[in-house]
Amino acid sequence: MIQQNISIQQTAQIMSQLATLWIEKHDSEYFIHKNKQEVYDAINYLFRILYHVLMNLECCAPADIFVPMLIYADKYVQKYGINHCQLFNLLLTSMIVTMKFWDDTSNISNAAIAKTFNYKLQDVNLMEKWFLSGLEYKLSMTDEEVDRFIVHWAHLHHSHHNSISSLHHRNHHNVLTSF
Repeated sequence: MIQQNISIQQTAQIMSQLATLWIEKHDSEYFIHKNKQEVYDAINYLFRILYHVLMNLECCAPADIFVPMLIYADKYVQKYGINHCQLFNLLLTSMIVTMKFWDDTSNISNAAIAKTFNYKLQDVNLMEKWFLSGLEYKLSMTDEEVDRFIVHWAHLHHSHHNSISSLHHRNHHNVLTSF
């Protein structure tokens, strides 16, 4: 596992920014017609779900899984795009793949995920297969790649700090206090 110096709060901010940018770029109609608070709430709700899944599976520190998970998801979205209806499945599939690849201590199975979310096992298997194929099965990453990703999003967060609404920041605080 690549060691990271990133808090769960920073991870939540990265995920929120990244998912928001994906939706703005690839599903702009949805973003335009929704209240921004609704979009942030939905993204943060997804974060809470995934966080609790990781905690229930007793994997390594969730932040250690979330960063590679987001890197994989971002690579997939950059290649294929995404719409708001696909966001949860993308992040869930990326989490499954990340845990299988990076966390030798987790006891994750597609059958357990399918049962937890009331999916068909074949659908979870197919999502994983498509995701891995979309990444060309390239899951290795270096410490430098992870650091660049974190620094990029930290820089983006700070450089746009004044342009981000207080509602967005307040929303991050609410998400994190619900853990």
